[in-house]
Amino acid sequence: MIYQISHRTRFDYEQTVSISHHVLHLTPRVEPHQSCQNSSILVDPAPALRSEGQDYFGNPVTRLMVQEPHRSLHIHARARIAVAPPEPVDLERSPPWERVAEDLRQGAANGALAVSEFAYD
Repeated sequence: MIYQISHRTRFDYEQTVSISHHVLHLTPRVEPHQSCQNSSILVDPAPALRSEGQDYFGNPVTRLMVQEPHRSLHIHARARIAVAPPEPVDLERSPPWERVAEDLRQGAANGALAVSEFAYD
């Protein structure tokens, strides 16, 4: 299945802003069942500095700095993604959450270090 995504954000300020910094999480993440065929982020006024990267969890991040005075900021993110349904989970073979959480606490499960931070209150 192909999805066309369009997201608009608009900031209107009461007073003129001379410099603004922004961190955007608007680019789709690539996953085994999802691929991003194309994406774009248009910003008005145009940023003086722009960088692309990833956050701690591996999500795409766009950082912007607008240096010209502005009273509003418009962001339009567009993407085209292809999504395949994930394989169904065999619930009969899936362990109960309580066992998974305990295994993570004990460090016995595969990938325990990568996901253990999510196993606690």
